[in-house]
Parts: sequence; C-alpha cells; structure tokens
Amino acid sequence: MGYSTEVISPFNGKIKRIYYNPGDDIEAGEVLISLYVNDVSMDILSPIDGKVELIDVVIGEKVISGMVIAIIKEAH
Repeated sequence: MGYSTEVISPFNGKIKRIYYNPGDDIEAGEVLISLYVNDVSMDILSPIDGKVELIDVVIGEKVISGMVIAIIKEAH
C-alpha cells in the first residue's frame, strides 16, 4: 500500500498557477505549482511518482514557507 507525501512550500509567496488536480497522475520532478516570490516565478516540483491526493491552495493565495500545499500518494 502506498504512502502519502506532503508537498511543502519552500518560500513565502503567492500561488501563480496549479498544473495538476486531485486524482491526476504525476511523476517526480514535474511542476506541480508555481509561486510568485519577490516578483519571480518559482516552480514547486512533485517529490515522488504518484497521484495528486490534495491541492490545498488556490490561485492568488498567499502561502508561507513550511506550509503544506499539496499531498501526493505514492504510485503502486
């Protein structure tokens, strides 16, 4: 049975774009979410191969470093 991995925002910023929805398959290294950080776009990548279980942010939302923004369930 697969485990779930939290995707943590490494920066304070604002959500620019969400590339995947819950239920979508994703591979490690693919861009999951983009943030604006000090007027620069920064990509947050999926840490594992799996299925997007939860996206816990919306476009335009302000996030802080260390905040859980998504959960990926490990591929079997």
